Amino acid sequence: MDFFESVKNRIDKQAKITAVSSYSFIIETNSIKIHYVTVVNFEEVSYRLLVQNLIAQYAFFVTIFEDQFNHAPSKIIERLNYHSGKSIRIHGRNTQVEKIDKPTAFSFLEKNHSNVALKAKYNFALKDKNGQFVAVACFGQVIRMRSGSISSELIRFCNLSGTRVVGGLTKLISHFQKVFELDELMTYCDLEWSDGSNFINLDFSKISTSAPTRFVINLNTWERTHIAKPYKNNASTQLNQNHVKTVENLGSIKFIKYFND
Repeated sequence: MDFFESVKNRIDKQAKITAVSSYSFIIETNSIKIHYVTVVNFEEVSYRLLVQNLIAQYAFFVTIFEDQFNHAPSKIIERLNYHSGKSIRIHGRNTQVEKIDKPTAFSFLEKNHSNVALKAKYNFALKDKNGQFVAVACFGQVIRMRSGSISSELIRFCNLSGTRVVGGLTKLISHFQKVFELDELMTYCDLEWSDGSNFINLDFSKISTSAPTRFVINLNTWERTHIAKPYKNNASTQLNQNHVKTVENLGSIKFIKYFND
């Protein structure tokens, strides 16, 4: 099942699909707009200008690259459903915070988050009345800054696929802050999925915006590799230029939440 068919079957049967370049399409649904970018014909030079024009026209849209969908179609569609407001709502007040180990957190992210699971120093979950984990937040090392402030980083937050834990992230951040007496918490917002308003609503302050990151796509396997990590120079695995394509994302926004202001 291709991406367009999946969107119409799972998100909006009346979705409007419009080609906006030789390699991408805008999909307008009843709740969100999606910029779907194919890989083979992707043009780096024109992409940034195209994005600026689309922002001027549509304000915000979710960006999905062809390799991301082909690599994990179910997770991408579930996440789009989440952003469409179609997920099952679970109230955070009906959950309990529990510290979990790295393998448990990694497994939850692998199953429920569309981005690559990242290892973190501290991992906490929200457990419902049935003992099921419904959300996980992963945090980095707690450090003392030169200013004397105690700081950490929110690395990942993820709901159980098909659900939305209302107030879940706030509850997990509050718990972590109290345990380690944090003065501040940093995080990054992926501009392909969010404009950052969700973090602003949680009283995070915008600090800076990072430049887009470039990736190499293996067109045989749809594997995405950071361009700074070269392929193994092995005669049996080395790919020629016809089998790879370079793309770039939209960058990210750095946010910090100050607890003592």
